[in-house]
Amino acid sequence: MDFYRLLLFIAHVLLRLFVSLHRWFSSLKRTIRHIVGLLVGRRRWHKVFQADSKIMTEIPFHVGLVIAEDHISYDDICKVVVWCLALGIYCISIFDYKGILKKNHSLGVFYKKIEDTHLELTGAEQQISIYHRGVNNSRKNGVANRTSKCFQSSLNGFKSGKKTAKNGDHTLIEIKHKLMDQNDIWKDIVDKKHNGYKPQNAIISIISIEDGLNDIARTAGELCNEVSAWRDPSSISPDIIQDTLHGIKGLPDPELVVRFGHISSTFGYLPWQIRLSEIIPLPTHNQITYEDFRNVLARFCKCEKRFGK
Repeated sequence: MDFYRLLLFIAHVLLRLFVSLHRWFSSLKRTIRHIVGLLVGRRRWHKVFQADSKIMTEIPFHVGLVIAEDHISYDDICKVVVWCLALGIYCISIFDYKGILKKNHSLGVFYKKIEDTHLELTGAEQQISIYHRGVNNSRKNGVANRTSKCFQSSLNGFKSGKKTAKNGDHTLIEIKHKLMDQNDIWKDIVDKKHNGYKPQNAIISIISIEDGLNDIARTAGELCNEVSAWRDPSSISPDIIQDTLHGIKGLPDPELVVRFGHISSTFGYLPWQIRLSEIIPLPTHNQITYEDFRNVLARFCKCEKRFGK
């Protein structure tokens, strides 16, 4: 008995040693790549983005970023957002299970860093308007009235008008303040992509647990109330549920979800909408390199889409 316990102990120690060494070497490799990336000029980045966007066989319309880590690196998440925009991904949802990004102060810092990162990596090569998507929760006569709008007015640190590059007159990122229907914005993005034009708009959704599991619970409550009042239970279908959910209503389901962290969980990120999504894990978003992100997109392009079959 003691002999087997000793074998298990040795196996456990060796496994822990292997995992620790693997993480250490991965961290060292990311650090080296990060330093190399800082040395790469802005012009070369623009050429890299153009080349990669042409050779990738399939670019997802909507990418979800799940941050399953305690510490959020704004700089690194902003880099991923800018990489998405540069490669033609104009719908991005970002989820942190603690809801830190949804705080107004955090959002102000976050969007300011997006602007700075955009200038650092692309200069004035790409003009784009970013719409922050929010959910307005209100109740009328005891019934939930949730409308999805794209807005930027509540973010700290931004003033109305355009953000312009310091070294030119080109608009880097135009912050939209007035409420706009996200369906109109998304329709404009899709139309331009299908017609071969580069969209000038992008939608970023900041997601928390209330938009995932809690949204399903609210939807179930609404449907139950409707059944008790007027709805035929047999009429409830997946399409009805999809239309009733408000987590990312009006936007496409995420085709690709990148999960950052060592825990194999999505922490309640849009459980209904990701039933057909490709989920690709990365050990961390801290010091993430463009090569890491490009490899994720390459894996996505190679995936066989069977739509649950």
